[in-house]
Amino acid sequence: TLVTNLNQNEPVKENQIQVFPNPISDNKLYFNANGLAEKKGLIALTDITGRIVLSQEIQVNNQNNEIILPVLNNGLYILLIEVDSNLMSYKINIQH
Repeated sequence: TLVTNLNQNEPVKENQIQVFPNPISDNKLYFNANGLAEKKGLIALTDITGRIVLSQEIQVNNQNNEIILPVLNNGLYILLIEVDSNLMSYKINIQH
């Protein structure tokens, strides 16, 4: 589980964060946080067995935010993004 000490401001709506590209062919993932002021958050990337392969604090802004991924095998992963105690999940497909 992701645990943070974030300020409780206006809630994040599920559609405010868009993740791309999907599928991913290199080790870069981007997300766009539409209309969010600068906020701190956390991301975690898990494989399909639930093993965390990446976990880091992020600074979210309303532009394209880049995440450098470790070298991962092809397959499905789950990206979890937590901002203001709101947890969003995205299926990510990695295809080299």
